Amino acid sequence: MSGGRFLALLAGLLGVAFVLVWVLVSVAALVYALTNEDGGSAGTYAGLAVAGLAVGALAGWGVRRVARARRPPR
Repeated sequence: MSGGRFLALLAGLLGVAFVLVWVLVSVAALVYALTNEDGGSAGTYAGLAVAGLAVGALAGWGVRRVARARRPPR
């Protein structure tokens, strides 16, 4: 494995970890805000959680598309 490929893999894994932590922390904050009956904060955290899920879904779609493009033709 070349150095560039290794660094790309490492950057991808760090990106996945960042999005995963982003979503988990947003959901935990949403649950906390809902238990404290703080509607304004709950809306903010719900928006952040949905944004994190959207970023994850978009990244997954992009990765699948690149992987399909690199596959040799049949």
